[in-house]
Amino acid sequence: MELPRLAAKQKRYKDILEFTSKEVQDPALRTALLNTLAQYRLALAECWKRGTVSGEDSTRIDSTERELENLHNDARLRTAQK
Repeated sequence: MELPRLAAKQKRYKDILEFTSKEVQDPALRTALLNTLAQYRLALAECWKRGTVSGEDSTRIDSTERELENLHNDARLRTAQK
């Protein structure tokens, strides 16, 4: 993973954070999303700070991103049902 891809991931982070702040009403789901977003942001920030993305970083980011996407999809479904 290259640094330009991190910029796209950072944009995705901001989009999900905005959605969570405005749309997610369920407290447990909101907390889970915010905690996962914090882990995601930290992983991205560490890579930016070092200026490189290791294989371990890439695995960590991808894993956190999958978890984040699952939570985000769950939140969107719950929001759509209301």
